[in-house]
Amino acid sequence: MNVEKLNSLAYDIVEESKKLNYINKFKNVINSLQQVINQPQQQTHQTNLSQHLDELHSALAKSLVNDLSPAWYQALVELEIDDIFGSNLSNQIESIISRNQITPATAQEELSSIFNKFSAKMTGFTNLVSGLKQLEIGYDELEEDECEIGILIPREFFENDFENLTLELKEITFILNNFSELITGEKQSFQIRNLSTTDPLITVGTVVAIAGGFAKTVGWLIDNYKKLLEIKKLNHELKQQGLPEENLKGILDYSNSYMENSIEEIIIKLSKEYKGNGEKGRKNELLNGVRISLNKIANRIDQGFNFEVRIGIPENEVDDEDEQDQDILEIKDASRSLQFMKLEGSPVLSLPEKEKSKSKKRT
Repeated sequence: MNVEKLNSLAYDIVEESKKLNYINKFKNVINSLQQVINQPQQQTHQTNLSQHLDELHSALAKSLVNDLSPAWYQALVELEIDDIFGSNLSNQIESIISRNQITPATAQEELSSIFNKFSAKMTGFTNLVSGLKQLEIGYDELEEDECEIGILIPREFFENDFENLTLELKEITFILNNFSELITGEKQSFQIRNLSTTDPLITVGTVVAIAGGFAKTVGWLIDNYKKLLEIKKLNHELKQQGLPEENLKGILDYSNSYMENSIEEIIIKLSKEYKGNGEKGRKNELLNGVRISLNKIANRIDQGFNFEVRIGIPENEVDDEDEQDQDILEIKDASRSLQFMKLEGSPVLSLPEKEKSKSKKRT
Protein backbone atom coordinates (compact mmCIF):
# COMPACT_ATOMS: atom_id res chain seq x y z
CA MET A 1 0.00 0.00 0.00
CA ASN A 2 1.04 3.60 -0.48
CA VAL A 3 2.92 4.88 2.61
CA GLU A 4 1.63 8.46 2.26
CA LYS A 5 -1.95 7.15 2.09
CA LEU A 6 -1.39 4.97 5.16
CA ASN A 7 0.15 7.93 6.99
CA SER A 8 -2.89 10.11 6.22
CA LEU A 9 -5.30 7.39 7.34
CA ALA A 10 -3.37 6.66 10.52
CA TYR A 11 -3.18 10.35 11.42
CA ASP A 12 -6.91 10.90 10.89
CA ILE A 13 -7.82 7.82 12.94
CA VAL A 14 -5.52 8.82 15.80
CA GLU A 15 -6.89 12.36 15.89
CA GLU A 16 -10.46 11.10 15.73
CA SER A 17 -9.82 8.65 18.56
CA LYS A 18 -8.57 11.49 20.72
CA LYS A 19 -11.61 13.61 19.91
CA LEU A 20 -14.25 10.89 20.35
CA ASN A 21 -12.42 9.14 23.21
CA TYR A 22 -12.95 5.59 21.94
CA ILE A 23 -10.53 3.95 24.36
CA ASN A 24 -12.18 5.28 27.52
CA LYS A 25 -15.69 4.66 26.21
CA PHE A 26 -14.78 1.06 25.39
CA LYS A 27 -13.18 0.64 28.85
CA ASN A 28 -16.35 1.96 30.49
CA VAL A 29 -18.39 -0.73 28.74
CA ILE A 30 -16.07 -3.51 29.91
CA ASN A 31 -15.90 -2.16 33.47
CA SER A 32 -19.69 -1.80 33.65
CA LEU A 33 -20.08 -5.34 32.40
CA GLN A 34 -17.74 -6.54 35.14
CA GLN A 35 -19.93 -4.82 37.73
CA VAL A 36 -22.97 -6.60 36.30
CA ILE A 37 -21.12 -9.91 36.66
CA ASN A 38 -20.10 -9.14 40.24
CA GLN A 39 -23.52 -7.83 41.35
CA PRO A 40 -26.14 -9.06 38.87
CA GLN A 41 -29.05 -7.96 41.08
CA GLN A 42 -28.00 -4.32 41.11
CA GLN A 43 -30.17 -2.52 38.55
CA THR A 44 -27.84 0.49 38.63
CA HIS A 45 -25.08 -1.56 37.00
CA GLN A 46 -27.39 -2.61 34.18
CA THR A 47 -28.38 1.02 33.66
CA ASN A 48 -24.72 2.12 33.60
CA LEU A 49 -23.87 -0.61 31.09
CA SER A 50 -26.69 0.47 28.82
CA GLN A 51 -25.60 4.11 29.05
CA HIS A 52 -21.95 3.34 28.28
CA LEU A 53 -22.95 1.13 25.35
CA ASP A 54 -25.04 3.95 23.92
CA GLU A 55 -22.13 6.37 24.26
CA LEU A 56 -19.73 3.99 22.51
CA HIS A 57 -22.17 3.17 19.69
CA SER A 58 -22.86 6.88 19.20
CA ALA A 59 -19.13 7.65 18.92
CA LEU A 60 -18.48 4.77 16.50
CA ALA A 61 -21.38 5.91 14.31
CA LYS A 62 -19.45 9.16 13.72
CA SER A 63 -16.25 7.39 12.67
CA LEU A 64 -14.64 8.49 9.42
CA VAL A 65 -14.07 4.80 8.67
CA ASN A 66 -17.79 4.42 7.92
CA ASP A 67 -17.45 6.73 4.91
CA LEU A 68 -14.00 5.72 3.65
CA SER A 69 -13.60 5.42 -0.08
CA PRO A 70 -12.47 2.05 -1.50
CA ALA A 71 -8.75 2.77 -1.66
CA TRP A 72 -8.60 4.03 1.92
CA TYR A 73 -10.76 1.24 3.30
CA GLN A 74 -8.60 -1.30 1.45
CA ALA A 75 -5.69 -0.27 3.68
CA LEU A 76 -7.63 -1.48 6.73
CA VAL A 77 -8.56 -4.70 4.90
CA GLU A 78 -4.92 -5.39 4.00
CA LEU A 79 -3.93 -4.82 7.63
CA GLU A 80 -6.81 -7.14 8.69
CA ILE A 81 -8.21 -4.54 11.08
CA ASP A 82 -11.33 -3.41 9.20
CA ASP A 83 -13.41 -5.24 11.84
CA ILE A 84 -12.34 -3.07 14.78
CA PHE A 85 -13.34 0.38 13.59
CA GLY A 86 -16.55 2.29 13.02
CA SER A 87 -19.81 0.49 12.37
CA ASN A 88 -18.07 -2.91 12.05
CA LEU A 89 -16.84 -2.64 15.63
CA SER A 90 -20.23 -1.36 16.78
CA ASN A 91 -21.97 -4.32 15.14
CA GLN A 92 -19.55 -6.77 16.74
CA ILE A 93 -20.16 -5.34 20.20
CA GLU A 94 -23.92 -5.38 19.72
CA SER A 95 -23.81 -9.00 18.55
CA ILE A 96 -21.68 -10.12 21.50
CA ILE A 97 -23.94 -8.44 24.05
CA SER A 98 -27.09 -9.76 22.35
CA ARG A 99 -26.09 -13.44 22.26
CA ASN A 100 -24.65 -13.46 25.76
CA GLN A 101 -27.54 -12.00 27.72
CA ILE A 102 -27.42 -14.82 30.27
CA THR A 103 -23.64 -15.30 30.11
CA PRO A 104 -22.17 -11.82 30.71
CA ALA A 105 -18.80 -13.31 31.67
CA THR A 106 -18.46 -14.71 28.15
CA ALA A 107 -19.44 -11.34 26.71
CA GLN A 108 -16.80 -9.60 28.77
CA GLU A 109 -14.13 -12.08 27.70
CA GLU A 110 -14.93 -11.54 24.02
CA LEU A 111 -15.14 -7.77 24.36
CA SER A 112 -11.84 -7.65 26.26
CA SER A 113 -10.17 -9.56 23.43
CA ILE A 114 -11.46 -7.06 20.86
CA PHE A 115 -10.53 -4.12 23.09
CA ASN A 116 -6.96 -5.39 23.44
CA LYS A 117 -6.65 -5.66 19.65
CA PHE A 118 -8.18 -2.21 19.16
CA SER A 119 -5.93 -0.64 21.81
CA ALA A 120 -2.81 -2.28 20.35
CA LYS A 121 -3.60 -1.09 16.84
CA MET A 122 -4.28 2.45 18.05
CA THR A 123 -0.88 2.42 19.74
CA GLY A 124 0.62 1.16 16.50
CA PHE A 125 -1.04 3.95 14.50
CA THR A 126 0.15 6.55 17.02
CA ASN A 127 3.72 5.26 16.78
CA LEU A 128 3.48 5.10 12.98
CA VAL A 129 2.42 8.74 12.70
CA SER A 130 5.20 9.80 15.06
CA GLY A 131 7.83 7.72 13.23
CA LEU A 132 6.87 8.92 9.76
CA LYS A 133 6.92 12.49 11.00
CA GLN A 134 10.50 11.96 12.19
CA LEU A 135 11.36 10.56 8.76
CA GLU A 136 9.71 13.61 7.15
CA ILE A 137 7.28 11.47 5.15
CA GLY A 138 4.18 13.40 4.23
CA TYR A 139 0.53 12.65 3.64
CA ASP A 140 -1.51 11.73 0.60
CA GLU A 141 -3.30 15.04 0.29
CA LEU A 142 -4.88 16.85 -2.62
CA GLU A 143 -4.44 20.55 -3.26
CA GLU A 144 -7.52 22.76 -3.25
CA ASP A 145 -9.89 21.68 -6.07
CA GLU A 146 -7.40 19.02 -7.23
CA CYS A 147 -9.28 15.82 -8.14
CA GLU A 148 -8.46 12.18 -8.69
CA ILE A 149 -10.27 9.07 -9.85
CA GLY A 150 -9.19 5.77 -8.34
CA ILE A 151 -9.76 2.24 -9.65
CA LEU A 152 -9.05 -0.72 -7.37
CA ILE A 153 -8.43 -3.86 -9.47
CA PRO A 154 -8.69 -7.28 -7.77
CA ARG A 155 -5.50 -9.21 -8.45
CA GLU A 156 -7.38 -12.36 -9.43
CA PHE A 157 -9.08 -10.43 -12.24
CA PHE A 158 -5.87 -10.29 -14.30
CA GLU A 159 -4.39 -13.47 -12.76
CA ASN A 160 -1.09 -11.76 -11.94
CA ASP A 161 -0.35 -11.61 -15.66
CA PHE A 162 1.29 -8.37 -16.77
CA GLU A 163 -0.16 -8.53 -20.28
CA ASN A 164 -3.66 -8.95 -18.85
CA LEU A 165 -3.09 -5.91 -16.62
CA THR A 166 -1.88 -3.92 -19.63
CA LEU A 167 -5.02 -4.82 -21.55
CA GLU A 168 -7.14 -3.76 -18.57
CA LEU A 169 -5.42 -0.37 -18.46
CA LYS A 170 -6.52 0.14 -22.07
CA GLU A 171 -10.10 -0.64 -21.05
CA ILE A 172 -9.90 1.91 -18.23
CA THR A 173 -8.53 4.49 -20.68
CA PHE A 174 -11.47 3.80 -23.02
CA ILE A 175 -13.92 4.37 -20.14
CA LEU A 176 -12.32 7.62 -18.98
CA ASN A 177 -11.98 8.99 -22.52
CA ASN A 178 -15.70 8.55 -23.19
CA PHE A 179 -16.67 10.29 -19.96
CA SER A 180 -14.22 13.15 -20.45
CA GLU A 181 -15.40 13.91 -23.99
CA LEU A 182 -19.09 13.74 -23.08
CA ILE A 183 -18.64 16.01 -20.05
CA THR A 184 -16.10 18.54 -21.36
CA GLY A 185 -16.42 18.20 -25.14
CA GLU A 186 -12.93 16.80 -25.65
CA LYS A 187 -10.72 13.95 -24.51
CA GLN A 188 -8.61 14.96 -21.53
CA SER A 189 -5.19 13.71 -20.57
CA PHE A 190 -5.12 11.63 -17.38
CA GLN A 191 -1.91 11.70 -15.36
CA ILE A 192 -1.14 8.85 -12.95
CA ARG A 193 -0.92 10.12 -9.37
CA ASN A 194 -0.38 6.87 -7.48
CA LEU A 195 0.10 3.14 -7.98
CA SER A 196 -0.14 0.77 -5.05
CA THR A 197 -0.73 -2.87 -4.20
CA THR A 198 -1.70 -5.57 -2.88
CA ASP A 199 -4.68 -5.30 -5.20
CA PRO A 200 -3.48 -2.71 -7.71
CA LEU A 201 -4.91 0.73 -7.10
CA ILE A 202 -4.50 3.22 -9.91
CA THR A 203 -5.33 6.86 -9.27
CA VAL A 204 -5.32 9.47 -12.01
CA GLY A 205 -5.63 13.22 -11.77
CA THR A 206 -8.50 14.97 -13.52
CA VAL A 207 -10.53 18.17 -13.57
CA VAL A 208 -13.44 18.89 -11.25
CA ALA A 209 -16.13 18.57 -13.93
CA ILE A 210 -15.02 15.07 -14.98
CA ALA A 211 -14.54 13.97 -11.37
CA GLY A 212 -18.05 15.12 -10.48
CA GLY A 213 -19.71 13.60 -13.53
CA PHE A 214 -17.87 10.29 -13.16
CA ALA A 215 -18.59 10.03 -9.41
CA LYS A 216 -22.26 10.80 -9.89
CA THR A 217 -22.69 8.35 -12.78
CA VAL A 218 -20.84 5.46 -11.15
CA GLY A 219 -22.73 6.21 -7.94
CA TRP A 220 -26.02 5.75 -9.80
CA LEU A 221 -24.71 2.51 -11.26
CA ILE A 222 -23.61 1.14 -7.88
CA ASP A 223 -26.90 2.10 -6.24
CA ASN A 224 -28.67 -0.03 -8.85
CA TYR A 225 -26.15 -2.86 -8.61
CA LYS A 226 -26.59 -3.12 -4.84
CA LYS A 227 -30.15 -4.27 -5.50
CA LEU A 228 -28.66 -7.40 -7.08
CA LEU A 229 -26.52 -8.36 -4.08
CA GLU A 230 -29.13 -10.71 -2.62
CA ILE A 231 -29.51 -12.33 -6.04
CA LYS A 232 -25.73 -12.72 -6.26
CA LYS A 233 -25.72 -14.36 -2.82
CA LEU A 234 -28.56 -16.70 -3.80
CA ASN A 235 -26.79 -17.64 -7.03
CA HIS A 236 -23.65 -18.46 -5.04
CA GLU A 237 -25.54 -20.63 -2.55
CA LEU A 238 -27.37 -22.54 -5.29
CA LYS A 239 -24.09 -23.21 -7.11
CA GLN A 240 -22.55 -24.50 -3.90
CA GLN A 241 -25.46 -26.91 -3.55
CA GLY A 242 -24.73 -28.31 -7.00
CA LEU A 243 -27.52 -26.74 -9.04
CA PRO A 244 -26.56 -27.09 -12.75
CA GLU A 245 -25.55 -23.96 -14.68
CA GLU A 246 -28.54 -24.26 -17.03
CA ASN A 247 -30.89 -24.03 -14.04
CA LEU A 248 -29.23 -20.78 -12.96
CA LYS A 249 -29.61 -19.15 -16.36
CA GLY A 250 -32.85 -17.42 -15.36
CA ILE A 251 -31.08 -15.67 -12.47
CA LEU A 252 -28.29 -14.44 -14.74
CA ASP A 253 -30.71 -13.34 -17.47
CA TYR A 254 -32.74 -11.32 -14.96
CA SER A 255 -29.60 -9.69 -13.52
CA ASN A 256 -28.34 -8.64 -16.95
CA SER A 257 -31.76 -7.38 -18.03
CA TYR A 258 -32.15 -5.36 -14.84
CA MET A 259 -28.75 -3.68 -15.23
CA GLU A 260 -29.28 -2.99 -18.94
CA ASN A 261 -32.52 -1.16 -18.11
CA SER A 262 -30.81 0.74 -15.28
CA ILE A 263 -28.01 1.81 -17.61
CA GLU A 264 -30.50 3.06 -20.20
CA GLU A 265 -32.07 5.25 -17.51
CA ILE A 266 -28.62 6.62 -16.64
CA ILE A 267 -27.90 7.32 -20.32
CA ILE A 268 -31.09 9.39 -20.54
CA LYS A 269 -29.97 11.46 -17.53
CA LEU A 270 -26.52 11.99 -19.05
CA SER A 271 -27.99 12.93 -22.42
CA LYS A 272 -30.01 15.71 -20.81
CA GLU A 273 -27.15 17.02 -18.65
CA TYR A 274 -24.12 16.88 -20.98
CA LYS A 275 -23.84 18.13 -24.55
CA GLY A 276 -20.47 16.68 -25.58
CA ASN A 277 -18.79 18.86 -28.21
CA GLY A 278 -22.13 20.16 -29.45
CA GLU A 279 -22.33 18.02 -32.59
CA LYS A 280 -25.50 15.92 -32.52
CA GLY A 281 -24.04 13.00 -34.44
CA ARG A 282 -20.93 12.90 -32.30
CA LYS A 283 -23.00 13.13 -29.13
CA ASN A 284 -24.93 10.01 -30.15
CA GLU A 285 -21.62 8.22 -30.74
CA LEU A 286 -20.40 9.37 -27.34
CA LEU A 287 -23.53 8.17 -25.59
CA ASN A 288 -23.07 4.77 -27.24
CA GLY A 289 -19.48 4.78 -26.01
CA VAL A 290 -20.60 5.75 -22.50
CA ARG A 291 -23.22 2.97 -22.61
CA ILE A 292 -20.47 0.43 -23.38
CA SER A 293 -18.31 2.05 -20.68
CA LEU A 294 -21.10 1.62 -18.13
CA ASN A 295 -21.47 -2.02 -19.18
CA LYS A 296 -17.75 -2.46 -18.58
CA ILE A 297 -17.94 -0.75 -15.19
CA ALA A 298 -20.97 -2.81 -14.11
CA ASN A 299 -19.27 -6.07 -15.13
CA ARG A 300 -16.17 -5.05 -13.20
CA ILE A 301 -18.04 -4.01 -10.07
CA ASP A 302 -19.61 -7.47 -10.19
CA GLN A 303 -16.11 -8.95 -10.32
CA GLY A 304 -14.79 -7.03 -7.33
CA PHE A 305 -13.56 -3.71 -8.74
CA ASN A 306 -14.00 -0.59 -6.61
CA PHE A 307 -14.10 3.01 -7.78
CA GLU A 308 -13.48 6.25 -5.90
CA VAL A 309 -13.34 9.97 -6.53
CA ARG A 310 -11.56 12.51 -4.33
CA ILE A 311 -11.33 16.29 -4.34
CA GLY A 312 -9.11 18.62 -2.36
CA ILE A 313 -11.33 20.63 -0.02
CA PRO A 314 -10.40 24.28 0.61
CA GLU A 315 -9.10 24.92 4.14
CA ASN A 316 -11.69 27.65 4.64
CA GLU A 317 -14.59 25.47 3.46
CA VAL A 318 -17.85 26.51 5.09
CA ASP A 319 -19.77 23.99 7.18
CA ASP A 320 -23.15 25.00 5.75
CA GLU A 321 -23.73 22.78 2.71
CA ASP A 322 -26.06 25.40 1.20
CA GLU A 323 -23.06 27.70 0.83
CA GLN A 324 -20.55 25.12 -0.42
CA ASP A 325 -19.36 24.99 -4.04
CA GLN A 326 -21.76 22.91 -6.17
CA ASP A 327 -18.95 20.80 -7.67
CA ILE A 328 -17.65 19.91 -4.21
CA LEU A 329 -21.14 19.04 -3.02
CA GLU A 330 -21.74 16.86 -6.06
CA ILE A 331 -18.54 14.88 -5.54
CA LYS A 332 -19.07 14.54 -1.79
CA ASP A 333 -22.66 13.39 -2.27
CA ALA A 334 -21.84 10.91 -5.03
CA SER A 335 -18.84 9.52 -3.18
CA ARG A 336 -21.12 8.20 -0.44
CA SER A 337 -22.25 5.54 -2.93
CA LEU A 338 -18.68 4.60 -3.86
CA GLN A 339 -18.02 2.66 -0.68
CA PHE A 340 -15.77 -0.36 -0.57
CA MET A 341 -17.54 -3.60 -1.50
CA LYS A 342 -15.87 -6.94 -0.88
CA LEU A 343 -18.06 -9.32 -2.89
CA GLU A 344 -18.20 -13.08 -2.72
CA GLY A 345 -19.47 -15.56 -5.25
CA SER A 346 -19.20 -15.77 -9.01
CA PRO A 347 -20.36 -12.89 -11.24
CA VAL A 348 -24.01 -12.55 -12.28
CA LEU A 349 -23.41 -9.95 -15.00
CA SER A 350 -22.09 -10.39 -18.53
CA LEU A 351 -23.14 -7.16 -20.24
CA PRO A 352 -21.82 -6.59 -23.79
CA GLU A 353 -18.53 -4.69 -23.88
CA LYS A 354 -18.52 -3.99 -27.61
CA GLU A 355 -21.01 -2.24 -29.85
CA LYS A 356 -23.07 -4.55 -31.99
CA SER A 357 -21.74 -4.52 -35.52
CA LYS A 358 -24.18 -3.17 -38.08
CA SER A 359 -25.40 -5.85 -40.48
CA LYS A 360 -24.67 -5.21 -44.14
CA LYS A 361 -27.57 -4.79 -46.52
CA ARG A 362 -27.88 -7.50 -49.13
CA THR A 363 -27.95 -6.39 -52.71
